[in-house]
Amino acid sequence: MFKRIIQISTTAAAMLAASTASAIVITASNSWNGQGSVFADGVTISACNNAGSGTCSSNGLIGTKNIPGVGVGAGVQGQGNNEIDWYGNGNSNANSSEMLRFSFNAASVIDSLQLGLLFDGPEYTDFQETARFRVSFADGSLGNYTLAALYPGNSSWNGAGSWSSSGLVDGGAGLWTAANPFGDRGVLQIDMFAAAGTCGTQSRCNDQSDYVFRSLSATAVPEPATLAMLGAGLLGMAWASRRRRSLQSAA
Repeated sequence: MFKRIIQISTTAAAMLAASTASAIVITASNSWNGQGSVFADGVTISACNNAGSGTCSSNGLIGTKNIPGVGVGAGVQGQGNNEIDWYGNGNSNANSSEMLRFSFNAASVIDSLQLGLLFDGPEYTDFQETARFRVSFADGSLGNYTLAALYPGNSSWNGAGSWSSSGLVDGGAGLWTAANPFGDRGVLQIDMFAAAGTCGTQSRCNDQSDYVFRSLSATAVPEPATLAMLGAGLLGMAWASRRRRSLQSAA
């Protein structure tokens, strides 16, 4: 009987854990324009003019732009076009890029992620534009991921999941969508910045690597401590039930 109670408690704990997970949906909004940071659905989004290795050396302002066929996208106002821009001169590190930082209140699994723009020639003579992601996971580890646009509409990606493109127009719109880009791991922070493409050091690439954030959906997962308390409470109830039955039998 006690074994059965334990099984029921374990099942109930799992159900309660699932019920405590909450959905997060964030879509770029024109109301973000000109803000240093915004808070949306448990996530703080902040802008950086100059992104270093895990740090921001110059805080910026979020910029938004309306992209035909895509919708509102968010970037940084620093370079004047409200995108996440790489602006180095032959230097492909993060210090030559603007950045948007997404800080999550609770560890969350990223279910989907959408970006606007990010072309591979002949758009603006910019070839293999590159987006980079620095991800801080709930287990304390750090991941670095690169999405490179490969003409005509393909991509190179070193993370989990997959990316697909739609509506890529020469000199116009374009949308990239990822499913489960960082696997089933809890994420605490995502830094989105740009890097030089294959011709980032050549003069013909006059506007190399720029894109905007469009949207993301995620699932916040309960903390281990919360699950432990749930489990302890259910096991305590099971123990109390067994002891009550024992006392009744003894009487």
